[in-house]
Amino acid sequence: MQPQPQPAYHAEPTSNSSSSICADVVIIPQIDRPEAVGDIDGILSVPGVDAAFVRPQALATELAPILPPLRTIEPHRSLGIVGGSEEPVSRVLRSSHRHSVPLGIDSVDGSSSGIRARVHQGFQLVTVASDIDALASAAADQLRMARAV
Repeated sequence: MQPQPQPAYHAEPTSNSSSSICADVVIIPQIDRPEAVGDIDGILSVPGVDAAFVRPQALATELAPILPPLRTIEPHRSLGIVGGSEEPVSRVLRSSHRHSVPLGIDSVDGSSSGIRARVHQGFQLVTVASDIDALASAAADQLRMARAV
């Protein structure tokens, strides 16, 4: 195999490259700390923010020491932190609507009803599976194939 010629590298002034980089890069801050919730309007008003992603599970971990005692919430009805306060995620959702910034969140359980519930709540980006769910599913498939041999 012959080496392929590489395009010539040339340096560009920062002023030229930063505008083209900004046009090509999607900026999606992850809201997973109480401080981010507290400054959500400031975060979502930064020029160039294309969307945001709220992480209720991470917020639940961070807020656990200051939340009232955990209570059971039907996950498909919850706007926020399963087993905790819904207010932090609701606050982020309201701010995203005020600033016209699309907001993403994990689906409750990856089911079509969980995804529909998130969309109905006002989220524009909804994950359909988590990394751990995908890994567990793939591992289970591999184990089934190995046992079938």
